[in-house]
Amino acid sequence: MLAIAVVAVPVSLSIIYYAFIAADIYVSEAHFAVRSKAGQGGLGVLSENTALQALTSMSASLDETRMVNDYLSSRDAIKKLAEETNFRSLLSRPEADFLTRFPRLPWSRDSQEALYERYSDYVSLELDTSTGISTLRVFGFRPSDPLELARILLDFGEQRVNQLNERAQQDTVTFAKALVSQNRERLKSSQVALSEFREREKLFDPKLQGASTIDLIAKLNFEIARLGAELDEVSVNSPGSPKITSIKTRIDAMERETQKLRNTLVGSEGSLSSRLPEYERLAMDHGLSTKTLMASLAFFDEAVKDTQQQRLYLQRVVEPNSPDYPLYPKKLRSLLLISGFFLCIYFVLQALGSVILEHDK
Repeated sequence: MLAIAVVAVPVSLSIIYYAFIAADIYVSEAHFAVRSKAGQGGLGVLSENTALQALTSMSASLDETRMVNDYLSSRDAIKKLAEETNFRSLLSRPEADFLTRFPRLPWSRDSQEALYERYSDYVSLELDTSTGISTLRVFGFRPSDPLELARILLDFGEQRVNQLNERAQQDTVTFAKALVSQNRERLKSSQVALSEFREREKLFDPKLQGASTIDLIAKLNFEIARLGAELDEVSVNSPGSPKITSIKTRIDAMERETQKLRNTLVGSEGSLSSRLPEYERLAMDHGLSTKTLMASLAFFDEAVKDTQQQRLYLQRVVEPNSPDYPLYPKKLRSLLLISGFFLCIYFVLQALGSVILEHDK
């Protein structure tokens, strides 16, 4: 009786199920990967920078492939399938049996959450991290069903990649706009500060004015030297000449003017040297702000151009195949596994019974 109850009955039910009830299940398989156009170059010897860029691009594409896989396995994708396709009718074909269809029984749950719990029975996704290629397998009860569903899921994946592109591009353009606006304000502030300095000091450019002052001092010194030579010559040749007094007067006036000009350069509180550091700081800040704004404008132009290009794209490595023979169920293998399982249970129970009987004796 134990053998009949533990082995014969479940094995017989399994034979009946696989022989007369179990539905044929067809499988369509596709391979895809998310690739990046960034960092692609021609053939040839790769430099260290190019190799590093390729590795970074590969890592980023692998992350994007994971994101697409997660999306295709998510509740959002299932909801979209249910709303936009005949997904539910594909899972409840008349050919399906009560164990494989959805819902299994008329009174079983037919909710979105119940569909999510059974989703992995009909769609599987596996990612090969060494190649970045993802394998999509779709199961159905008619040869055309998994092919149709696989194509729809790949289209969903492409739509998701396009959304990721748009979001990344929008983020980049928004950041570039903010950067341009920030640098414009910085340039405006530096221009105001420089204008206030010039208005307050009544000085446009201390460097230019200092250079012209130095040039004027050099000319005065040259003239003083020339007059000094002329004075020596007149004093030797005509000691009583009235020109001596005139020349000395001119030399004294030029020396006073030279000293006055020197004082405007250095040595006094309002000299050019005391005002030059502040001017140089303001001018440097203004120049740096101008260059930064030009760089941010160039970055913005590149960001706008980049929006015209698709940086990420879903590459279909292998298109979904049209199955012509059901891969599941593996009837003979399943019957052997079930028979072996229940035989093991039978032997365990038999051994326990023998131990109990021996203990009672």
